[in-house]
This record gives sequence, C-alpha cells and structure tokens, in this order.
Amino acid sequence: MKTTEYIHLKNFRVFDANAMAGFYSIGFPAMTGPAGFCHVIQRFFKDNMELFAEPGDRAPKIMDFMLIIHDMQLLETHPRYVNYQPDTLRKGVVAATIERPLIHFDFDLIMRIDLDDALDNSTKFYNFIQSAIFKNIIFTLPFCSGRLENQKKYSAILFYENEEKFYKALRYISPYSFVIEDATEEMEDLMAEFPDNDPLDILLDCISRKKTIYETKKIAKKDGTFILEENKEKPLPKEYKPLYIPLAVGYIGLNEPFNSPFSRFGHQHIMAESLIGLGRAWSLGSYLKHEELNTWWEYKTDKSNNLYLLKGIY
Repeated sequence: MKTTEYIHLKNFRVFDANAMAGFYSIGFPAMTGPAGFCHVIQRFFKDNMELFAEPGDRAPKIMDFMLIIHDMQLLETHPRYVNYQPDTLRKGVVAATIERPLIHFDFDLIMRIDLDDALDNSTKFYNFIQSAIFKNIIFTLPFCSGRLENQKKYSAILFYENEEKFYKALRYISPYSFVIEDATEEMEDLMAEFPDNDPLDILLDCISRKKTIYETKKIAKKDGTFILEENKEKPLPKEYKPLYIPLAVGYIGLNEPFNSPFSRFGHQHIMAESLIGLGRAWSLGSYLKHEELNTWWEYKTDKSNNLYLLKGIY
C-alpha cells in the first residue's frame, strides 16, 4: 500500500548561505540548494538502514520538498576570500578575488516521503527521525552552502502521518511567511507568445512591480474641441498580487559528461551553466486559501537535452 507522509524541519536558521543563485540573480538561493540537502538525507537513509530498519527493508524515498521562508537578510558585506589560501577561509589578509554575497534566513523545510511498504516496522523509523541523534546529524549538513544553527528552544523535527495533519500544522505557522511556487511555465508561455523578445527582458517585466501607470486624458477646450494631454502618472490600485522573483531552477550541461581526475569520488565531470526560471512567493495565509499551486519541488532531469532541472508540482 502506497503511503505519503511528511518530515517537517521547523524553525531552522541558516547563516552565510550563498546568495548568488546564478549569473543573473543575487538574493534568493537556488532551489538546487534545498534539493541537494534533501538528496543528502536520502543517501543517509540508504546508507544507515541499521539505525531504523530491519534486514530486507528498503530505504524510504523522499519524493519532493516545500520551502517556507520566515525571514531573510541579505548581508551588506561579506568575508574576503582568495582562491589560493592554504587554510580555511581566512579573511582580511589580502584583497578578495572571489565575490561571495551571503544571506541569513529562517525557514521551514517539509519533505514528502513515500514509504510504499519499504519498512516492516515504520514506528522505529518515526522514532528515529524525531530523535536527538537524527537532529544532530541534520545540523552537521550544509544548507545552501551555509551552516545551520541549532535553535534549541525553537527548532524541531516533526512527523505527519497524512496530508490532513500536515495542512493542520501549516495553520500554526505565521501567515506572513511565504512559500515558493514554480511559475516558470508562465514565463515559457510569454516567450512563445513574444518570440522576438529577449528572455531576460521578459523575466524583468514579470518581476517588476509597477506602482504607477501613464495615461492619456482628453481635455475639453472652450470652443468645444479636445486636446490630448499625455504622460500623466496615475497610481495603480493597491491590489494584492503574489511577488514574482527570479529563481535558479537547475543547470544546462555545456558538454557531455566525461571522466576527470579532479572529480569527487570518481564521478563524471560536466561543465554547466545555471538556468533562471520564474518563481512566485505566496504569503502562507494566501497559500492556504488557494489550491493546485506548484509548491512541491522535485527533480526533472532530461539527460537527452543535458538539462538538470527542478520543477514545481502540486
């Protein structure tokens, strides 16, 4: 029997996360950051089955994740790094040759898992992921290239057995937090509609939040004729709209994978460039009032076209 359950990392804080998501965007971290974090946890489950499973069991599968941001601070300055220093990231020694903008942010991360009869005794697994051992392991992992802080009074790892309990738990999170939806398909539709427009111009137009609009008015003269008065600024109505943001959603390979002596653990090497899509930040209060939003992120790799992507799904 297929069962969908949830692991909830609640009220976590990360320091010095990488704010440079790609060549064209700085601020919000790339979605590959939390995706890689989930992938490491998945590999941990697979390599340490003896901690929570019986012989013959299979590792639980992390299907996708949802990221909720409570607060984010873009640092005005950052440590100065050079790429030839022999020790660990000393700062203030020489002029920097590597630009590394950083952010701190508070977040919740929810992982949707599929047990699918993988474990004979699932209670042992539930107890393990809520144990101090698993929590300590989590805090040893990098998150978006930053370091997690153990907020002992606030941070918790929770577990929900079904969707109903998960959505009930969301109502206890601040409605002013925001959840990230994948809106890349909207940008792709605009690119198809306006093929002559530069994709970067389309992206900038999507994320701009215009506060005024120019309008043309007819002004009556005493003789009964009209003149046109142009370029009068008019405030737009204060209608709530979700915030569109540029979002790094993966990579495109620039060559075929090849064996390299410098690759980690003998894996193949590939040159790649980040791909920028369109995201939409919903306040959690608004998110709970809507349905069918693409806020669950999963890998959608297309190796035939050298695409290594994340897509939002409902």
